[in-house]
Amino acid sequence: LYSDPNFAIEFTGTGNHDEVRGSNFFAGDLLAYGNAVLTMQFMGGPMTMLAGDEYAEAEKLRFKAKGGIPTLWQRRLGELPQPNQTLADWVARGGLLRTRHTALRGTNRERLGALGGGEVPRILACARSSGHAGEMPLMLFNNLDRHNWNTASFDVGGGVRDWLAQAPSGYYQVRDLIGVDPQRPLWRRPLQGQELLDRGIDIGLQPYQIQLLELERLP
Repeated sequence: LYSDPNFAIEFTGTGNHDEVRGSNFFAGDLLAYGNAVLTMQFMGGPMTMLAGDEYAEAEKLRFKAKGGIPTLWQRRLGELPQPNQTLADWVARGGLLRTRHTALRGTNRERLGALGGGEVPRILACARSSGHAGEMPLMLFNNLDRHNWNTASFDVGGGVRDWLAQAPSGYYQVRDLIGVDPQRPLWRRPLQGQELLDRGIDIGLQPYQIQLLELERLP
């Protein structure tokens, strides 16, 4: 999925009866597992998790309910280890965005190109849009490096360009919808639309970090 230019590669291992497989795939690294799940949620297309694929596992589910570890109950009581709680909160927020934000409901996606030449950064970058001209596409940036910060500049893509072209002389601020505080502006100062069209957008990501950026046109 990360390397295929047409997003045609399927990642499996996130269903209810495959949680062990998914965890083993990432060698128990819950942040990497969460990154993969959010990537699938935000990239669009069919997504089945904790539902549907369990239909044929009814007997196994009953066994888990009686003799397994009741993780959902532990979460409700606040007894999950902090890494598991962080993963649950992270994925839940992504799931709500996936179902509620119009830009994430369909399958419209556009790769965003890195600017400046040199080595291509290990950042998955794309724009997601609802297909309606008046609605701002979202920009997704995903640091695929598990150990290092990654910084780069990206072209905003055709969809965002068309949206900015409606008011290139206006000023804009940006918010990270999957960030700790989705209402907090990220830029110290607003940027003019034409500056974004000419210079692109600068990105800096911590290891594992995903940003889902929404531009806001200021009055």
